[in-house]
Order: sequence, then C-alpha cells, then structure tokens
Amino acid sequence: MPFLPNVPPPPIPTSQDDQQRFESTRQRERLMSGVWQGDLQRELVAQLGRIRTNATGSSDMSSCLLRSIALQLAVLYDRAPIVTHPFGAEELVGAGGLLESAGLWQLMIGVQQQVIALNEMLMAVAISPDGRPLYRPVSPSYVVAEASVEQPDEPISVRELRLRKHPETGAYVWAWDCWFPRDRHFSVRTAGSTETDVTSLYITTADGVPVSGPLEGDDYPYLNPDGSGILPFGFWHSIRTGRLWNPYLNQEVVSGSLVAAVGYNFWWHCLRDASYPQRYAVSCVIPGLGLEDSDTAPRSSIVTDPSTILMLSQDESESQPMLGQWNPASDPSMLLECLQHYESRIAQYAGISPSDIQRQSGQAQSGYAISLSQNGKREARAKYAPQMERGDSALVGTTAAMLNSVTGSSWPTSGYSVRYAAVPKSPTELDAERRHVLELLEASLIDRADALMMLSPGMTRSEALARLEAIRRLNISTAA
Repeated sequence: MPFLPNVPPPPIPTSQDDQQRFESTRQRERLMSGVWQGDLQRELVAQLGRIRTNATGSSDMSSCLLRSIALQLAVLYDRAPIVTHPFGAEELVGAGGLLESAGLWQLMIGVQQQVIALNEMLMAVAISPDGRPLYRPVSPSYVVAEASVEQPDEPISVRELRLRKHPETGAYVWAWDCWFPRDRHFSVRTAGSTETDVTSLYITTADGVPVSGPLEGDDYPYLNPDGSGILPFGFWHSIRTGRLWNPYLNQEVVSGSLVAAVGYNFWWHCLRDASYPQRYAVSCVIPGLGLEDSDTAPRSSIVTDPSTILMLSQDESESQPMLGQWNPASDPSMLLECLQHYESRIAQYAGISPSDIQRQSGQAQSGYAISLSQNGKREARAKYAPQMERGDSALVGTTAAMLNSVTGSSWPTSGYSVRYAAVPKSPTELDAERRHVLELLEASLIDRADALMMLSPGMTRSEALARLEAIRRLNISTAA
C-alpha cells in the first residue's frame, strides 16, 4: 500500500477466496517491506500474553527470516541477463537498448525477491508518448485475474486495484483498472460495493482530452496487427502448479519468521533482564517501589542494575530479615543456539539445504544474517531460472507488441531467449575445477572444445569452436 497521507484502506474484494488471498499476501508484503511491527506485536501477545509482552519492552524487528531467505535466493539479476533473438532486435534488448534504458533489470532484482516471498508477481507495462517502455511492479494482493481453461496458470484478463487522485477533489481513491484484451475493453471503475465507470475522470487522449467512456474495440490502448488486444502485464510464478495463484505456498516460512522474531525478542529480554543473578529479600521492604504505567494490569517495580545498591528496610513483622540470590534465570548463549537451529530448520522449508548455509566456527549463522555458499546460490539459480525465464521472455514479447502498436515499429513479438549470468566461483572452486578439466583433457576423455565449455558455463559448442579458432589464429599471427 502506498505510504501517502490521508489514504483510505484498500477495499475488500467480493470473493471470499480473493479476500483470504489478499490477506495472506499482504502479510508477506509487510514482512518484505519492513512494516510488520503490528504483526510482530500480535504474535508476541499470542505467544507470551500481554503482561509478559509489556515486560519485554519495545519489539525488536532485527530478525525477518522470510526477507533474508528471499534476498539470498534472488541471484538471477545480480548482473543484467543477456537477451537475444534470432533476428537481432539489438536496439530493443541489447546493451543500451530500450529495455536497459527503462531500468527493467534493476526492477527485476526486487521482483524476483517478491516472487520468492509472495509466490507470484506481476509487472505492468505502459508505453510513454515518446515511445519508451515504462515498467511498474504490481503485487498479486491488488489484482483479481481470470485464467483460460487451456492455460490455467496464465491470466487472460486483469482487474488491478490502483490508488488514484480524484482530479476534482484531490482526494485519494481506490479504483479498478479493468483490462479485458479478448473483448478489447479497458475501463476504470470505482472500487466498492457498487462499481461505476469513471474512465473519463482519469484517462485522456494523447492531446490531453478526457475520453468519453471505456476504451473498446479499435480504441483499446494496445492492439496486435490482427486486431486482437494485448494484456499489458508480465507474470511470474515461483513454481508452476497449474494454478493462477498459490498464496499459501511456503506458509511455514512466514509463520516461522514471526515465531523466530518472537524468540529473538524473548532472547534480548533474557539477555537484558535475566542474565545476572536475581537477588531476593525476606521480611524486608523496598523503599521507592511504585506502580508502572501499562495498558493492562499495573506492575510494581523499581529500577535495578548489577552496579546499583538496593536499599532495604525491615518490615513490621518480627521475622528475621534474610537476603539472598538465585543464579541467572536464563542462559542467553543456549537460547541463541536454539534459535539458530530453529531458523535453520525453517530455511529448509524454503528449499535451502543446511550444507548450503555458510558456516562459521562450526555453527550455522543467525537467520537474519543467513549467507548462502556459492554452491547454494548456483542451486537457487538453477531452481528459479526456468520460471523467471518464461516470464521474462513473455514480458519482452509483450513490450515489443505494445511498442509496435503505439509507435508503428516491427519488433518480433516472440522467440526471445534470456540467459542469466553464472554465479561466480570462489578461487578454491576455480582451482579445483581447472585441475579436474585438465586431467580429463590429458586423459583424452574430452576434447578442447568440451574443456572450454566446462570452464565457461553457458557457452555453446559452436561458440567454443569459434573461440578456439580465434585463439589459433592469434597464436599464428603472434608467432609470425
């Protein structure tokens, strides 16, 4: 939800399934965007009760396992991918082309993180008046979509809930952007129990004149040469399940993230308040004991510290006063170790192998500082590359079709190939791989082209042969 003043809460969709999906997805969004303090507070009360929650002090949000996992697994766009087409299209997809100048691959870093956390993600595409593609990430918690029977995991129509500013009152209002490409229909409708067409309030022609109503037929914003409509969205799944939405997949990680955060709050409370010996007094009065403000039952308290002297006086009874102390009530190091094991177990639900978590001094690192090994990152790349490549190539084709519709260009609308940069290897890995390849080459188990392909992931055999020929020619010219 946009962080703007005087913004009304987004309306609730009419479908109960969409209501539950929105609620689940928006909780994940809050965890990913750092606005989950309310979720943590509710979890603290549910786990500890209100009195104990008040005793722990302000909530600590330094541990968010879901976000940490998403950031570590999203490795495909650390470097911009290479997009190619058999017929060129370099001005669109090449270095310095329209996609790169539009900042698409920078946006895709965050999009992949959201795909991993939310399970789905969309990207809205528009074409500016000067013929440039414009990209805008869209959360599935603001989208109601319809899928075809033939491809139930791909949308054929989209209703996007958008925050708009009323041109007359200046107030922020929620409205549905309705895209129905098969019917060649686009409109803006009010969001609420009753919907009203307000397209003319927010949509204008190229000359700045408000349209008279929904854009239909030949007035539909983006059309293919055959007259069919274009859906201006890209769509990604974290895993293909044959369904359009998978809002509850990996719910174990979401729940575990909140439980782990509660654990770290309790750990800090124990470290701060219960890691030194507890002193006690019998038949004594503590002067200055007062009531502490609280939104629940008041608590009697006095500020103490290991370095302070606690003044006591004998009460009115005739009993002999007695002072003593107990050992520390908690072991912070043991609590922290248990939390780390818990986080490691939750990370396995996200597909992270314990062997892929970098270790230090024999112990897995803390969840909010999870660091994948290079091999773990390569496993994540192999896992997500097919899903993301499918959505990326479709998005490039959609962009090309929309550019053709608006600017009259003739970019290919399909057949794009997306290749992601390999995860760099550590010096130790490179040395071991080089020695292995040279041993195979010396034993005549592979040829030089095979060796070059093994040392250069992603290189085809024809590219390897061309590279070897270039090296041979260079050696001949150098020798001459």
